[in-house]
Amino acid sequence: MKINQTLLYSGALTLACATTLMFTGCATTPADQAASMAGKVAKTGQQLESSRASVTQVLTTLNQLVTQPSGDMRGQYKDYLDSVKNLGSTSDKVQSAVSDMIASGRAYFAGWSNQVAVISDPTLKQLSADRMNTAESNLADLKASMDKARAAYTPLAKDLKDVGTYLGNNLTTDGITAMKPRLDTIKLEAVGVRDSLSSVAQSLNQFSTTLATPAK
Repeated sequence: MKINQTLLYSGALTLACATTLMFTGCATTPADQAASMAGKVAKTGQQLESSRASVTQVLTTLNQLVTQPSGDMRGQYKDYLDSVKNLGSTSDKVQSAVSDMIASGRAYFAGWSNQVAVISDPTLKQLSADRMNTAESNLADLKASMDKARAAYTPLAKDLKDVGTYLGNNLTTDGITAMKPRLDTIKLEAVGVRDSLSSVAQSLNQFSTTLATPAK
């Protein structure tokens, strides 16, 4: 009987850990969970900075190739292709980091809601509920900002790929001169992407302020 009770207790404990603390582990406190979320926020912030820098690098290599072509342009062309590839990679990392943070946020708020439910003091209960609601709202704003950034990035990525394909078979002075008008359009698209990433960073900072515990 003792063995059965032990197994039942162990199973219940495992289930509790999986449902309420699935992204932080069982042996944690609410403060540890907040720190874990803060860590994800910090990671996402780093990815955002890398992505914005990648946009700038793409513009730099493309502008140099189009406005300052030098002799054998294959080196400049390769630099451009590498910068486009790097932008795609950093953009994927931003998307992954934000998606991970949002998924973890749902589990975090579920646990927070359970904590609010057991507070008996009405003032403290309301304070905690208000902070939780603000944090949830800020996370929703972050998701909306990220959706806009993704929408802005899609046409830019397509145009950058098209330019790379075009130049691959037209890497001549005449070929580059013919595509110069497209450069202005791509610059505007890139600026739009950088602005949208800045909005994501602002939303990220707002969400960060609602986390009580800083990242470790």
